[in-house]
Amino acid sequence: MVSRNVGYPGGKGYQDWCACVIPRPAGIFGSLFSMPWTSHHYPTSMQNLPARVRDEAIKIANALLEEGMDEGKAIRIAIAKAKEWVERHPIPHG
Repeated sequence: MVSRNVGYPGGKGYQDWCACVIPRPAGIFGSLFSMPWTSHHYPTSMQNLPARVRDEAIKIANALLEEGMDEGKAIRIAIAKAKEWVERHPIPHG
């Protein structure tokens, strides 16, 4: 059996090795390497949200990611905060 880790320093796999050699930059340059979410491209966990909640969650999640937060945590926080925001900012009828 051939190990998939053969040939990479420290016996690490390719992805682990790349992460060590080419770390993902944080802050403004991080957006060059990860596409921000849009109203047409967003996490599947947002697909069943009402459009107004989803749009706000996308804005919040993108801001959290730009600050360097983990993607999963950013999504969870963004959805919760977007729901709160929509409750506090109802659409005026009239």
